[in-house]
Amino acid sequence: MNTLLSRLIVYINSCVKKDVIYEIARYIIKNYSYCQNITLKDIMDECYVSRASVTRFCEYFGFHSWNNFQSFLVKTKKVKEQQIESRFSNIDIESIYDHLCYIAKNDSLEFKNNLKKEINALVEIINQSSRIYLFGAVYPLSLAVDFQINMISIGKTVYSDFQSESDYLEPMNEDDLAIILTASGRYVGECKSKFNLICNNAGKKAVISCSNRYSSLQYINHYLYIPTTNKNSFVDFDYYTILILDLIYIEYNLKYCRGK
Repeated sequence: MNTLLSRLIVYINSCVKKDVIYEIARYIIKNYSYCQNITLKDIMDECYVSRASVTRFCEYFGFHSWNNFQSFLVKTKKVKEQQIESRFSNIDIESIYDHLCYIAKNDSLEFKNNLKKEINALVEIINQSSRIYLFGAVYPLSLAVDFQINMISIGKTVYSDFQSESDYLEPMNEDDLAIILTASGRYVGECKSKFNLICNNAGKKAVISCSNRYSSLQYINHYLYIPTTNKNSFVDFDYYTILILDLIYIEYNLKYCRGK
């Protein structure tokens, strides 16, 4: 769904210059769960911006005032919540695991149970983390946008770093989690500078990959390895990325959000 949240996420994902629009968009994403309570004064105080800057921000996204922007934000938030409720009222998580096993060409119960174990272990780490940061090449991160929208919609902040060639890394806290999406593991070698920054930063680190050649790295707290029989691992990884992130979202929602 093309919610206002999705537009904010796409903006901050692709923004190179961290300008006023970026700061306000990020503040709204961070406080999205309570967006109906955000006031104009809150934005001005927390983002250190003027009333005119907030108006320019709203106009950038096609609205003439903060009240107009907020009303539409809350409206699309409610629609998204209804979509989530509709999906989870009839969800069949086993069929998604089965489909992932089908793509991996391994229908053994052992493989399926191991997938569940590894995914749920990562879900537990996510639950213990304040913020999630996704790293990888542009394409897998683009596939992860829906995951960002879904997780933020249920209260877990997820950011993506599309600047793999940049030497800048936003400081992470000990209770943050960095997840690296890499089909063959090339991200580790080709973006070595960024990878080293991730490893030397605070917080936990996880990798989702079709290659296990970096699984023994001491800096990595969780390594989700999905073997592939396809000579072109990138083909399988596209599907893996979508399904695994969806399963992470579903498991997290079922265990830690629904029924609260």
